[in-house]
Amino acid sequence: METGLESRALCHHVGLITQSRDTTSMSSRIDEILAKLLKANPTSIKDINDQYDYEDAKGGGKRDASLVSCGQCGDYNELQYIYDTKLKPLVNRFKITETQALIALEECCSELKNPRNREDFYELLGKKLNLEIK
Repeated sequence: METGLESRALCHHVGLITQSRDTTSMSSRIDEILAKLLKANPTSIKDINDQYDYEDAKGGGKRDASLVSCGQCGDYNELQYIYDTKLKPLVNRFKITETQALIALEECCSELKNPRNREDFYELLGKKLNLEIK
């Protein structure tokens, strides 16, 4: 789901690349732009997880159920759980696309400060998708 704003931003970034004369500088700039594009257009849960460092030192803590982690710790992946239980049924019923679901998850992770309250996360996710998420 690409908007006109995203297209203009991409053209702006590409223009910045072509203006650069220094190949080292250009290479690092390309890497930076690609990272921003991946963040704006994740293609998998892993793309989102990779943006966050997360280690659950108190696994199963009292507050865990009320919080959402955007990183992955060991075998447990909170975003995958949210996708599988809340979003995949909507994708399967053609209410939203997988791309819309991934972008909404990434935006919620980016916009909410850590620790992310689960109710706030679901509320923002619902607003982003224009659906009720419980």
